[in-house]
Amino acid sequence: MHYRIACIRNDAHHQATIRIVRKASAIGIETLNIAGMLKNRKIAKALSDSALGGFLSKLKYKADRRGLPIHEADRFFASSQTCSNCGHKKADLTLSEWTYQCPACGYEIDRDLNAAYNLCPA
Repeated sequence: MHYRIACIRNDAHHQATIRIVRKASAIGIETLNIAGMLKNRKIAKALSDSALGGFLSKLKYKADRRGLPIHEADRFFASSQTCSNCGHKKADLTLSEWTYQCPACGYEIDRDLNAAYNLCPA
């Protein structure tokens, strides 16, 4: 049973990484504190079941084979708090805010899209 689940997970990783690599022109990755996230009992089981290390290694070698650049951000890089338009850092951004509004230049964008632009600069 464990072998079957491992094969299903491995297949899902391969399918997802192929989809990402085929559609992307560049890939941005945030380094996460997995050990710290595993201390949260609400997400620990799902996180450990996902095998993120295997997913990342598959993504890296498939991107390398296609010649796609991979931008790895440091764990402490504030990708969602930094304005992708002017570079201003908004320190008081809460998790409930889904739209990033820059107080310096007035730029308004979806929070996740702003982080993606910061991870993969054009």
